[in-house]
Amino acid sequence: MKKEVLYIDKWALNTANVQGVIQENILNNLISKTEEKLKNVFSDEEKVKLKDNAGGLLRSWIKQFYQFPNATDEFNNQAIGIDLEAIIREFYDKSKLWNKYLLNIVDGKFQYDQKGTIKRYTTFTSNEFQNNALSLANELIELVDKGIKQGILLPKDGIKISEAFIRIVSLKSGHNPDKLHNLIPNVGISVIPQHPLPKKKE
Repeated sequence: MKKEVLYIDKWALNTANVQGVIQENILNNLISKTEEKLKNVFSDEEKVKLKDNAGGLLRSWIKQFYQFPNATDEFNNQAIGIDLEAIIREFYDKSKLWNKYLLNIVDGKFQYDQKGTIKRYTTFTSNEFQNNALSLANELIELVDKGIKQGILLPKDGIKISEAFIRIVSLKSGHNPDKLHNLIPNVGISVIPQHPLPKKKE
């Protein structure tokens, strides 16, 4: 079965596109600043770990420089002259934001994944019933357009086509099977007459 696009949350997508690029820059800048402080260049694999779990990576990485094996980690960090916990806290605090967005490592730098984000905010049909319902709705759109152009349907006599679709059929969202999702292919189309609409047979 071919999945058709049912709905794109454009408001959420546009917001993510703006914030995703901002978080991309914040993450890359923090990694660069950390590499400068620690005088080390991390591999792509290590940078992914920094993004997801900086504490786990850095606490393990720093131990190769410890000079006092019987002393505490805090003592050894002070002896090296690095406030490691401050670095880890900054990663932890900022990760609460960048982890909301799709960021992939490419040639040593994180890049915001716009294509993946579009898919995240797109609801697709999940069965033949939904495909048929979407096809029917698109046919209705064409008929309403034709009726308005020919003067058969007048805006003052009708209701918004989006309201009609809500009354005609509801579909289940592809993201959440428990959440009803109204089939509204194009909310911008104006009107259909105010006649009672048949209820879908159970």
